[in-house]
Amino acid sequence: MRLGSESIGLLVDNFHGTSDIILKPLEGVLAGITGFAGTALMGDGSVLMILNPKELV
Repeated sequence: MRLGSESIGLLVDNFHGTSDIILKPLEGVLAGITGFAGTALMGDGSVLMILNPKELV
């Protein structure tokens, strides 16, 4: 990814496929966690936490 004029890589151990999701922002106490962009509810009922790569760097 590119952050400003810098190119930055993110190492990923494993991919589990792709999904179309609806991103919901974090609310309440979790809203202050900057490393996550939000959550998505998966078809099996599990919650997927979406990383915010710009905040992780």
